[in-house]
Amino acid sequence: MRVGKGHWGTVKSVASVEEFDEIEFEAARTGNHVRAAVRMSELARGVEPGMRAESHLRVGEQWMMADEPQQAADEFTAAIEDGGDTFANPRVYLARALSALGRDQEAEQLIAGLTANRNSATPRTCDLLAELLIEQGDLRGALEWATAGV
Repeated sequence: MRVGKGHWGTVKSVASVEEFDEIEFEAARTGNHVRAAVRMSELARGVEPGMRAESHLRVGEQWMMADEPQQAADEFTAAIEDGGDTFANPRVYLARALSALGRDQEAEQLIAGLTANRNSATPRTCDLLAELLIEQGDLRGALEWATAGV
């Protein structure tokens, strides 16, 4: 935990990337993704503005691994609303969560929006979309996204 300056000169603790990494490694080791998601949610409340979207994304990933797609969808939506930088487009993650919730039409709309803006997709976003499309049985679409990522 780092120390940051709060309102009116008070000192407050600020969550760091290393703390999120540590929690993820522990969850991978133990399989306790619920505990990781809860702890990361607590940390996310205290992150710096530039890290909020990424924090929501990482919390959402833990909720997905804990088989809690509604909580994951809430976190991915928060990442989108925040608009900050993330390692991949949170809409891909949200599409996966919506699919898990049986909200396929909403997921398809998100994927269509990403497809319309394919030129701005990062390689990681392309990789994630390819994985999602494989899960959905769309092998042609997965190949197109995998190729776009390369």
